[in-house]
Amino acid sequence: VRMSSFEEHYLTQQGEDLDEIREMIWEFGVEEEMVSAASLGRLNISASMSTLAGMFQQCVPRLMSLFEGVGNGSDMTPAMAALLEEARMLILCACHLLTDECAGETPSIPDAVCN
Repeated sequence: VRMSSFEEHYLTQQGEDLDEIREMIWEFGVEEEMVSAASLGRLNISASMSTLAGMFQQCVPRLMSLFEGVGNGSDMTPAMAALLEEARMLILCACHLLTDECAGETPSIPDAVCN
């Protein structure tokens, strides 16, 4: 999560954007890492979700202050891009942890979690 945030900060600061092919390769690598991390996280789901919840609780106040300042028409700063990327990655981590894709099945949140 932190590396993704740093990368987004750097790219925005430099005014660069990943070309489509590099971005697809990067997304495939992240997807593979997420699946592996989620498999490990499911070994102790309670601790894993507590860790993600704590990280997201630290992120939410910064997001709220960001959204409060958006109305003034400011441009995207590297810090703003990094924060949004951090929040996106935390949500992706939680989604991967809670869903388990099996061949022939549609990934979904288990009923036990929803109830």
